[in-house]
Amino acid sequence: MRRLGLAALLAATLTACGGDETEPGASGGAAMPTTPVKRSGPVPDGWTIKATRYFSFAHPADWTVTQDAVPGDTPGEVVFEVRGRETTPGLPPDVIVGATPRYTSGLEGLLTVNDADAQVRFRDRRVIKEEKPDVPGAIGARLIEADTPNKAPDGAVSTVRQFDLVALSESNTAVNLFVQVPAGEAESSRVREVVKTLEVR
Repeated sequence: MRRLGLAALLAATLTACGGDETEPGASGGAAMPTTPVKRSGPVPDGWTIKATRYFSFAHPADWTVTQDAVPGDTPGEVVFEVRGRETTPGLPPDVIVGATPRYTSGLEGLLTVNDADAQVRFRDRRVIKEEKPDVPGAIGARLIEADTPNKAPDGAVSTVRQFDLVALSESNTAVNLFVQVPAGEAESSRVREVVKTLEVR
C-alpha cells in the first residue's frame, strides 16, 4: 500500500481548519504522558487499549505500534499509528488516529476540510457508505467507508478499503481515525471492530 505519508497528512488535515496552537503540554518529540484508561464501552477480549488525554481505541494484541502517541509539529497535535498482521504482501492493515485540541471551526468546519482533503489525496475514491455513528464523548461524528485504487511498485493495481472516522469531542478536540486495508480483508482483519472502539475526550 502506498504509505502516502498518512500520519503527517492526517495531522495536516486536522490542523488545516481551526486548530488552536496555544494548547500546553505538547512539545516536539516528547512522548505523551501515560493516560489512565477510562472507557464507557467494551472492547473485544484480549485486545490492547491505547489511550491519550484526547482519545482511546483498541486493537488486536498482536498488532504493532509503528508510531506512539507523540506530539506533531503543531502544539497540542497528537498522532498514533498501529499496523496489523500482513496477509497481503506490502499491504498490512493500517490504523492512524490524530487529534487536535481546542478546535475552533466546529463540526461542520471539520467535516468540510476533511472532505476537501480526501478529494485531493484520493481522486478516484468511491464512497460506499456514509454513517453518523455514536462515538462516546463526541458531540458529533461521521464515518465514510470507501474504496480507492492502490498502485504497487511493480505497477499492479489493487483496491484498498478506507474507513475515515471524524469526531468532535465535547471539549472541542478534533479526532480523526483513518484506516486502510486491502478491500478483501476488511472483515477478516477486524479493522471494522477497531473503528467501533474509538472514544474521545
